[in-house]
Amino acid sequence: MARPGWNPTRRNRHQGTAARGHGQDNRLTIPDSWLDTRMYWERLRLAVVVRRDLDGQPLTVLVEPPAPGFVHACTVDDVVAVWALIPADERRGLELVALRQPTRKERTLAASWGRLGYASELAPGGGPAIFLHAVRARGVVLRWPRSMTPADTQEFERLRSDGFAATESRRWIELVGGVDVVRATLLYRTLLHEVGHYVDWCTSVLAHVGTAEEDERWRAYDGKPGHDKEAFAHAYATRLAAALRAGGHLPVPRRRDEAGMIADGLDPAWFA
Repeated sequence: MARPGWNPTRRNRHQGTAARGHGQDNRLTIPDSWLDTRMYWERLRLAVVVRRDLDGQPLTVLVEPPAPGFVHACTVDDVVAVWALIPADERRGLELVALRQPTRKERTLAASWGRLGYASELAPGGGPAIFLHAVRARGVVLRWPRSMTPADTQEFERLRSDGFAATESRRWIELVGGVDVVRATLLYRTLLHEVGHYVDWCTSVLAHVGTAEEDERWRAYDGKPGHDKEAFAHAYATRLAAALRAGGHLPVPRRRDEAGMIADGLDPAWFA
């Protein structure tokens, strides 16, 4: 006997909605795993380990094979050449750089040229690491709205100074750059920018570890606005790149030693 007032043809108003779990298995988010504690940018597939020594400081470069249609814009030797120009005191303790392939969802939801991992499971002792991302072999096209925030305008001008060409339409401004332009962005700005984040972290926090100010310094850095951290890193990269250019050290010539790549276990086709 049916319950009084119950209509079996009436559909629950939550059926087919998020309240009933609809869409839980296909949300547009970067996947995470309960079995893997690493951040998504640390999950490298079949990475090749290349080790170098600079002034007695070790540097490990991990190279993840790029996806079809993608390349690493800079070679391991390119990275090492610029790394050697960074003051040794400012990169001490930073011993790992990874050239990685971002996934499609990462390129859509968290697109970036690279990043600093403050405590990476890939680095010795769980230390910091810098990640630089592979790009499409045919180059990069970036769409910018015609109405930009001050921060967007500054980044737009930085990309223009890197060599990106701008074309305007009614709705967008497109920045177009070949792999050579992207190489300059990664080596002379992104790499130095991430080192700037590391220098900021060292001076703000690590220099005070073991002192009475340690806890306060950690809280202050965690609470530091993101735009302030970005401003410090941009200023550091701009200042160091300008000094290196004035000294004739930048730009560095492309280093593409295919025999050396093969000896290191790398495929030359992975690199532009």
